[in-house]
Amino acid sequence: MTGRVSIYTDLSPDAQTTAQEAVKRIDAIRGRMVEDVIQIGRELSAVKAKLGHGHFGPWLKESFDWTERTAQNFMAVAERFGSNAKAVSHLPLTTVYALASPSTPDLVRDDVVKGIQTGKLAGVQEVKDRIAEGRKAFQREQEEERRIARRNPKASPAEVKEKLRKSREAAKARFEQDRLGRQAQFEARQNAVTAFVDGLTEEQRVQLYEMTEAHYISGGDIRAALGSIGWHHPKLRIAALEAGQ
Repeated sequence: MTGRVSIYTDLSPDAQTTAQEAVKRIDAIRGRMVEDVIQIGRELSAVKAKLGHGHFGPWLKESFDWTERTAQNFMAVAERFGSNAKAVSHLPLTTVYALASPSTPDLVRDDVVKGIQTGKLAGVQEVKDRIAEGRKAFQREQEEERRIARRNPKASPAEVKEKLRKSREAAKARFEQDRLGRQAQFEARQNAVTAFVDGLTEEQRVQLYEMTEAHYISGGDIRAALGSIGWHHPKLRIAALEAGQ
């Protein structure tokens, strides 16, 4: 970690040593923070299991001045990462709480942890973004599942799940079909523009460029410029008609 901090090169040897040693101690403490949260979460879970209904909240308030939400954060981290604290030990606690939260689906959590372990998610912001994206995707899928259930009130949960799977596959197929269609249209337009320009004389190319309010360059650059204008540009259609295309 210290190698990434360029400010060290501007420090005196004594200050550099002090700062680098502090980084080692802080890293060690920060790594233990998640382990401490896990231990606290285990203690809280054990007490909650012993106390009767309605007593846990008042006990938290009197003993620590905590809310039940605070306790839930600790207990969720203990449940999700009790056996794998190292995977998230470098993350800020707020991010660990978000990752462990029941509102983060298991599939999203597993994907994030895998990304961290493989190095694909190196930064804290990347982890936060992946959590947020995963939550939104999961919410959309839940909304679609509820919509299917409303439209099929007699369907069993298994049947709803199957309809959701088919709906998801159909949506992916439509997206891929649209993507291929857009790509084919783009390639057809580019090919038409290229064929049209290649058939022009040098004088016609100059005239065409003047009509499209561009500066005359040569061959390939003309095709690229016309491609950005688009085959259906009115001036390009007029030029094509005049050129007999």
